[in-house]
Amino acid sequence: MVKQLDKKIKRGHYFIGVLILSSVFIALTLFYFISPGELSATLLFFGTIIIVFLLALLLILMGITSILKTLQDNH
Repeated sequence: MVKQLDKKIKRGHYFIGVLILSSVFIALTLFYFISPGELSATLLFFGTIIIVFLLALLLILMGITSILKTLQDNH
């Protein structure tokens, strides 16, 4: 399992996910600047919260895989 996750990280699947999340954030920000209002502000706020949560989850997953790989290499 650790080797599969490590291969996915090396192939760049997670970085593509980060790129997609960043582009969604940029799109929401541009939408807010084009038409400021309650709807766009709410979308930007909740979109930012979701993106930050997903990025934190991604960092935790990458940290766990590196820790598990280190433990597996030591044994």
